[in-house]
Formats: sequence, structure tokens, C-alpha cells
Amino acid sequence: MFGNRPAAFLALGLAMLASSCVTSTEVKTYAQGEKAQVGFVTYNVFEAQWLPQLGDGLMARVPTDRYFQVRISVSNGGASEFLIPPLNLVDDNGKLITELSDGTGVPHWLGASRKVNSAETADGVILFDAPARHYKLQVESDTGVQAFIDLPLRFGSDTQKQDVIRMPQ
Repeated sequence: MFGNRPAAFLALGLAMLASSCVTSTEVKTYAQGEKAQVGFVTYNVFEAQWLPQLGDGLMARVPTDRYFQVRISVSNGGASEFLIPPLNLVDDNGKLITELSDGTGVPHWLGASRKVNSAETADGVILFDAPARHYKLQVESDTGVQAFIDLPLRFGSDTQKQDVIRMPQ
């Protein structure tokens, strides 16, 4: 009657042990303005704005869809330098849009080649050409760990000049 009881307890114990070893692959989503800790790297999005063009007159840059400027800081808490990878927007359908590598006409552009030394912070503006919709900014650590920063869809600054995104002095 109790002959299978030890085997049942052993099976139950192994099942509990195995379930506690499962690692979560869920990617964390942070709100805009919240510090996104990803490994030793911390990202923070201060503001974002949609623009119909960069510059004025004949020298204006016109996007395929709309320009989306995102002011961001990236802090390196690791022991070695960190190269900020090209960042992506991800829409609600999972479509990726990679940031533009040309920052001509973007005040305080973060740049295409971005190295952050240990215990330092880089900040500036990154640029996308994207349809106006809700996105999350996909960010990555030095070890490939990813997270998202939610970017609410807002159009309030479209009527203002492009230099609305200002860097602290």
C-alpha cells in the first residue's frame, strides 16, 4: 500500500527542484523617464518628439515617414568600456526600426560610433525615420541582455521648432 510512496515523494521533489531552476526570458519594460538597468548599463529616455523635417528651406531634410528624436543617456557601470549598439524601435506588431546613422541637422546628436568608458555617461539625441505610432525603444547591455523603454505616442511638440530638445548646460 505504501510501496510507491517514496518514489512519489522523490518525483515530486525533483519536479519542484526543476521548476525552481527555470529562468525567465521575459524582457522587462520601463517607462519613459525611468532608469532602465540592463546588466551594468543604465539607459534613461528624457524626452521624445516627432518632427516633419529637420532644418528649414532648401536645406531641410525630409523623412520617408516622420523623424522621431529621442533624448537619451547611457551610463556604464561596468569595469570596461561599452560600445552603445544601434538602437531599435519596436512597434506593437513587433516590427523593428533601426536608428538612423546620419545625424545631420540633429542638435546634440549622440553619434554613430559611441563608446562609454567605465563609470561614465554619454547623452544625446538619437534619430529614427518611422511612421507615427506607439513604440518601445529596445536597449541592450554589454552581455546582450535586452529591455524595452515605453515611448508614449505624443504630438504636442510638432508645432514647435526642432531645437526643442535641449541638452542641459
